[in-house]
Amino acid sequence: MNVGLHFLENSYNDLPFQASTYLNVAGKEAGRKSSERLERIFFKGRPSPALVSVDVKVSLKEDPGARIQLGNEPNLETEGFGGGPEDYARWFLDIRDRVKEARLYYAGMSPGVPNWQDWYLHPKAQEAISSANGIAVHAYGNLAEVMSAIEPVRFFNKPLWVAELNFAAGRSVDRNAWARAELKPILNYLSSVGVEAVTYFAYKWPTPDMHLPTPVDAEGTEILSILRNWLPVPVPVPPIIVNPTIPPVVILPSVAFNAAERRDRIWNIAEEFEKNGYSWTGQGLKAVLALSKGDR
Repeated sequence: MNVGLHFLENSYNDLPFQASTYLNVAGKEAGRKSSERLERIFFKGRPSPALVSVDVKVSLKEDPGARIQLGNEPNLETEGFGGGPEDYARWFLDIRDRVKEARLYYAGMSPGVPNWQDWYLHPKAQEAISSANGIAVHAYGNLAEVMSAIEPVRFFNKPLWVAELNFAAGRSVDRNAWARAELKPILNYLSSVGVEAVTYFAYKWPTPDMHLPTPVDAEGTEILSILRNWLPVPVPVPPIIVNPTIPPVVILPSVAFNAAERRDRIWNIAEEFEKNGYSWTGQGLKAVLALSKGDR
């Protein structure tokens, strides 16, 4: 797993990292020192697929192997995309059809918005993700909170790039203490579930209209040294918890295998998890069932 930083402009003191995420504004030099890069097409509102496709083609001329993330948190009202999961999925598919040669990544959603998982799990979203080259994910906070943002999407069998990771903007924290207590365990977990890259947001936030109790800047903090020196440590992949009160499924050799019946059982188990407060486990099981349509 590659690790690095999110850059918003090019005055980053030539920091070498394995991975970077950058906006395609303020010059294309931002993050170019990294060996692996994810470019975020930057806009507010909902530009036409034809217009965005032109931007993508320009980026491909400059960097033919670039990963390109189409938009930023379209489920967040302030981004102005409008609509719902199906609208973004159709918009993504339109661009996919126009630039088939591009390495397009599904946008990272804000995990702070209610029902944000629907933007990945809606049937049209699943269709669009199946055509994507990867998925961008945004995750913030401590290890448990990061896990809650990753678990609903790690079943898609697509490369995952955690394009934004930090302690959660808006909180008052000691960045060095957060980095020492949380960042290494978070990186170890993300590596264990097969994430391809993680980029901390951000190296330096230059926007003056953000009044935060604690800056998200990694500059001048221990975040930089931890990212630079991190080495993967094997950790067990979090298991799917099975309710021990539910009898196990026994498949007898003499009985024909009924996939639909087994799916119904798993769906009922998922519903039971959700009713008892285990919403992430329930959503995870349902995500597996949704993906199982590919077996038909």
